Amino acid sequence: MTRILGLVLGFLVCSQSASAALLVSYAFSSGAPTYNGTNGGLESGPATASAFTATGSGNGAPGAANGGQWLTASTVNDSISDANFNRMSISNNSYSGVTVTSLSANLWKSASTSTGTANVKVSYSLNGGTSWADFGPDAVISSTSTASPGSGETLTLASPITLTAGQTMEFRFQWFRSGTPASTNRFRFDDLQVFGSVASVPEPLSIATFGLVGAGLAVARRRKQR
Repeated sequence: MTRILGLVLGFLVCSQSASAALLVSYAFSSGAPTYNGTNGGLESGPATASAFTATGSGNGAPGAANGGQWLTASTVNDSISDANFNRMSISNNSYSGVTVTSLSANLWKSASTSTGTANVKVSYSLNGGTSWADFGPDAVISSTSTASPGSGETLTLASPITLTAGQTMEFRFQWFRSGTPASTNRFRFDDLQVFGSVASVPEPLSIATFGLVGAGLAVARRRKQR
């Protein structure tokens, strides 16, 4: 009986293990996320991602989906503005744990004659908080390229963040330019992907089996004591 219990416990531990996954990706034919994850990614339902939305207007306005990419306003700030940004979030509805480890995206300039560098700073906040932390030690995606699909870059969190059931991680994207870009320099952004892992929850049948084995062990002990 002890051997059987060991096998069942091993099965349950495996069912709760975290598997590497593409959690969510944005292709920007619209602002809505596309669920291209594998191996228990967010596409299976208990965890969800929000639309990619814009906050702010005027100089540095974050723009909107355009031609299959995200296109910024025609004039982008020379420095980061806390009034203008894009945002999206990941929520863990019922998994035992969703861990976020890294983010990648393509960025390039839309004007072939423009100079300087296109930049987007990525930060995050947990559970609707008002404080924001940089996404990793190098939290800025930069590109001097004008070629589609741009130069891809991956930002990695210094310490992976695990969301328990009911928790949300919000991302903020702030655009700015550096060098001497033309005043009409617009940035294009595409193929945003968030990576991590998902810890699965034991199936009800597995839990029931565990209970039956436990009951069997109790009966066996009572018989042995007699």
